[in-house]
Amino acid sequence: MKITTNILDIKIDYDKVDRDFVIVEFKSNTDKKPNPIIFDVEDVNMYSLTYSDGLYAYALMDENGYKDLLQADMDETISYKRVDALYADKYKSLTRLFLNALANYRSDLAYNNLTGKFYKFDSRVYINTLKMEELGIHYDSINDITTLKCNTCTFIRIDKYDRTNAIYTFDGSNNNTLRRCFKPENSMFIKKGRANRKASKVFLALQDGSGRAKIMYDLIKDLNETFSDYIKIGFKEYDILDFKPSRGVKLQEITKDLIINHDIAIVNLTKEEENIERIESLKHNIEVALNKKIKVCKKFQKNCFNIAIIHEKEYYEKKNMKDIYQTIDRNVITQCVTIEEIKCFINDDSEKMTPPLVTILKELLIKNDVVNTNTFSLDNWAQYSFENDWEFIKRDEETKNIYKMTINKDGKYEMEKYSMSSFDFTDSNNYSYMFNKSKDLELVIKDDKGNINCIERTDIIAMPSSLVFNSLPIRRTKKARSELYPGLCNINYFEINNNKYYNVGQDYKNVQLKFVNASHLRRIIIVDGSKNLVEELLDLMSVSFVKYNELTILPYPVKYLNEYIEMNK
Repeated sequence: MKITTNILDIKIDYDKVDRDFVIVEFKSNTDKKPNPIIFDVEDVNMYSLTYSDGLYAYALMDENGYKDLLQADMDETISYKRVDALYADKYKSLTRLFLNALANYRSDLAYNNLTGKFYKFDSRVYINTLKMEELGIHYDSINDITTLKCNTCTFIRIDKYDRTNAIYTFDGSNNNTLRRCFKPENSMFIKKGRANRKASKVFLALQDGSGRAKIMYDLIKDLNETFSDYIKIGFKEYDILDFKPSRGVKLQEITKDLIINHDIAIVNLTKEEENIERIESLKHNIEVALNKKIKVCKKFQKNCFNIAIIHEKEYYEKKNMKDIYQTIDRNVITQCVTIEEIKCFINDDSEKMTPPLVTILKELLIKNDVVNTNTFSLDNWAQYSFENDWEFIKRDEETKNIYKMTINKDGKYEMEKYSMSSFDFTDSNNYSYMFNKSKDLELVIKDDKGNINCIERTDIIAMPSSLVFNSLPIRRTKKARSELYPGLCNINYFEINNNKYYNVGQDYKNVQLKFVNASHLRRIIIVDGSKNLVEELLDLMSVSFVKYNELTILPYPVKYLNEYIEMNK
């Protein structure tokens, strides 16, 4: 079985490119990135533009465009020269130029849009907000990997020209292309998200095949068809060496069995009478589901599991009040529920608990484990038969403090916090040094023999097979899962360029109608000749209690370490 990735397999006929196109390298003569206004030269036609390494830009044009450039009065802050195709593609700039050229290559106006990027509009209804996909090619020179990225972004309309922002408008005859504008125009936009709303688009919808995966495949197809004489691109596949399915834990039943032994209190922190009825409904639902009495009170109960009813963050911002969530004592076993979302925790069939309610009770059990028992009540650690102790080390990105969790063979654990001053930054094996070295480092793992592994998030994602779009709606059968989207399910382990990777997708037994997010690959960094520790720990990601009935991306003890970090900031 193979996994398809967004790693690009690129083949370019450099001789043909040099025969039919001219590539120009621009270099800033200052210490700043070339200003796009420099390239806004009348009567100089460019098919596309891309920026590289801060001080450089590359343009794709024809011989006539280059002759016009030679006659143009260029800004003295920039110099330029003609380069060959092989030179331009050293950091995949040539590949980017062909990609960006798709934005205007077929239009009457063959002039560069000056964005240096490729955008695909979701809709042609332009009012005050533009939602689109930003597609780009990223080259990892250290690992010699080129990936295609697709992110959803928004542009909002502005009424007044603002020189401090990059301003865009529509490109003449092609209303699906943005161009930079350097003076006030009728319709102006800046790239900016809307307040409290994250721009997003599902990765893959099984009903109709829509989503970012389809956009990426369509883009590759369009590029291959348009520039077939010069460039061919495909997505690389790799053999899956090992995979782990979910262990199928019955989370609702286990949670009920464990929570029954603890007292529960609902703490109403909203102080509003109109909320009492909804809170009483939640209380009744829990009592019937667990067959035990719980209480509603106004203060936290130290010897209870507390469900705190608060308002959402925006409520306190509008009222100019301090967010109550920030004042809660983390050493009191507490889980918060907002009054605005309380309906999703209540089931009309009171004998059953909704998934959000199960999650709330499960979170209370985990917090109790961290504060009081230092064990994993939701799992039997002995079943893994580990022959050594483990250390899991994380850095809190807010405080930059290092936190360590040590787990004994019997499943008992201890956690501790280190300030930055506790470490020597000159030691190459130092944890702080490791986190400083890579912004994408998520976790350091060490065993009691001194072996060290790191887990690093990458821009590589698992892609469905291209065949997935040939038979819509996409089935969720076992055969379809293994043939059409194998890398999007289970925990998969494989190698790329002699590096070890794994990714975590949906539980194949419980595939949803939509893959909302892409599954990013994690690189396993084996430090100084250590053994591969992560391969031994893949089973720790096959539990369903970190996320409700979903697999977890990192070994599940990290969930407990995260709770400890929140309690000790």
